[in-house]
Amino acid sequence: MFSLLNRTDHLGLFSNIVFFALLAFISNVITFALNWNSNSNTELQPVWAPPGWAIGGVWLVLLAALGAARWFTVMQEKNVREKKIRVSGSSWVTGLAVFCCLYPFWTLAFDSRVMGLIGNGLTLLLAGWVTVKVSQVSGWATVIVVVLVTWVIFATLLLIRLVQLNGWN
Repeated sequence: MFSLLNRTDHLGLFSNIVFFALLAFISNVITFALNWNSNSNTELQPVWAPPGWAIGGVWLVLLAALGAARWFTVMQEKNVREKKIRVSGSSWVTGLAVFCCLYPFWTLAFDSRVMGLIGNGLTLLLAGWVTVKVSQVSGWATVIVVVLVTWVIFATLLLIRLVQLNGWN
């Protein structure tokens, strides 16, 4: 299975996208099964807040895109290795994807906006580092990680607004 993820052909691209989307899907299923996505009916929501299912959908697309980013870095790493130059990127993208999939387990599970803000901050730090690492390897991978960073910034602004409307929990 993992050898499929390191292929540099279209099957490798497809395998990375499906594998990372599957990680997001499993994370979403657990989140919804444990009802971590629900908000109290008395909680005020900003009008621009997307519903929980849409947030899960965005993460599904973002993780699938990270699969493509990983494939782009694998492609470039192979080309560079042939020239005897050492670069990394695919393992950083993999780590970021796993971190993003684990995010609900240590933020939503505690139902804490403080943990959410800490999680968003850590995600932004890691994604920023990954952006630096993959920018040395693949422009397309960099664009994908920057899109993820943009989404996490949006989620952080949403969380800040929830704190303004409802307090810290």
